[in-house]
Amino acid sequence: MAVVQSDANTDVDFDQFKSYAFASQVDNQLDEGLFFVNDLIAKAHIRNAVSHELGSRGYEKSADSPDMVVNFRLFDKPTTISALGDMGDTYWDGTPVPEPATPKSYQVEAGTLMVHLIDKESGKLLWQGFASGFMEGEGITHDKTKIQQAVKSLFDQFAQSSPDAISR
Repeated sequence: MAVVQSDANTDVDFDQFKSYAFASQVDNQLDEGLFFVNDLIAKAHIRNAVSHELGSRGYEKSADSPDMVVNFRLFDKPTTISALGDMGDTYWDGTPVPEPATPKSYQVEAGTLMVHLIDKESGKLLWQGFASGFMEGEGITHDKTKIQQAVKSLFDQFAQSSPDAISR
């Protein structure tokens, strides 16, 4: 697994964030969109791996009043993401679509995982990361170890871009 890209909002004090919840689309059975994987097994493995990585960094899962909203997409076709609004109507869970101060375009290949951390209160994008390598042959991998390693690699990038997030 190779990390494709990660970006942190450098104006954020990660010490103020203690808890997270997944956006509702993570638990939905199907994602709307032409390039998104509708594989419940892969989504469950990714969700569990993300929960593990956030928990190991001191964040608590909170359904009631989370500080951060976590969302992800897994792409089964190559595409270009030029705006975060391209993620579909249900992706941001009713939160205004966050846009980074300096918009970028990203080329993603098939089998790329994209993860976003959003400030629940302000709707600002805190961090985003991309990891490739989730394809096995023509399909998405269900190998839990491979998924866990990729998500760990991705969150190692998170730790490097936001050092106070690991000094809890």
